[in-house]
Amino acid sequence: MNGIKIKKCLHCGNEFIQTAHNKVYCSGGCHKKAISIKKKKGNPIKKCSYCGEEFVANSNIQKFCNKKCYNQIAYAKKRKPIEIRKCIKCEKEFVIKSYNQKFCSGECSEAIAIIKRKKKPAVKKCANCGKEFVRIKNQQRYCNENCRVKPRRAVAKKEARKKLCLVCSKEFTGKIAAQIYCSNECFRDVANQKRRVKRGAITRECACAYCGKGFVTRKPHQRFCSEKCRDKEEVKMKRIKRDALKETKVCEYCGNEYLPRLPNQRYCSKKCQGKYRSINESIKEEALKKHTKVCAYCGEKYVECFLYTRST
Repeated sequence: MNGIKIKKCLHCGNEFIQTAHNKVYCSGGCHKKAISIKKKKGNPIKKCSYCGEEFVANSNIQKFCNKKCYNQIAYAKKRKPIEIRKCIKCEKEFVIKSYNQKFCSGECSEAIAIIKRKKKPAVKKCANCGKEFVRIKNQQRYCNENCRVKPRRAVAKKEARKKLCLVCSKEFTGKIAAQIYCSNECFRDVANQKRRVKRGAITRECACAYCGKGFVTRKPHQRFCSEKCRDKEEVKMKRIKRDALKETKVCEYCGNEYLPRLPNQRYCSKKCQGKYRSINESIKEEALKKHTKVCAYCGEKYVECFLYTRST
């Protein structure tokens, strides 16, 4: 049968059906007997592939004498390649343990640190506050980070706050980012003008946006002379928006183009609709007269239906 494999047992030689790909013995008894025979013969003696010492192997595949040897080779494969450098002081070659290592030992690093301490520290004045400080680098100009950042921020703020006054149109540097007026006088002039407009003390002459007539008002945002003009302007704007969205159609009776008010509109006016209906009614009456017949059984009149008439 397909999929069934038959094998010979390595111990007794009997044939059996293989249920797993690595099964070699026909039963558990044969497997135990084969292991006891191997133990009586003696385990093989091998050399460790790491340390080179001889050891008794538990299986033919074993290569290392213990887990330590195995782990050291596994770690060496993952580890980065060995790099050799020269010590800065004694100029001896050594294997580095970290990427920034410069000395072969702690004694060499301490000796150079002592030499650096004996040197006189360089004193310098801060470019911002003027205080003296011990410089760590040759190009150091400021005593700390605050002094280094302050002058840059001050220059950036001055450039950002340069503006024009909305009243007198003069250039000024504002104390706050939201400042609009150069002084309190300009601010007061604008505030007083707004108060007068609210009280109605100031009047202005303007033309109506619909009819064009001139009128006098105290309201700052008034555009129309009366409510009628305002309502008419709203209706006009609605029509313009509605007409812009619609598409023109052709009348089925007269053939003229028109803007429909409804989506299913077919005629431009009611006159065209009435005329078209009158023509259709006359056509229907003529068709009914032609196709009316009398029943041969009951004698009643009926209209012949063309859908259900059979061809002979």
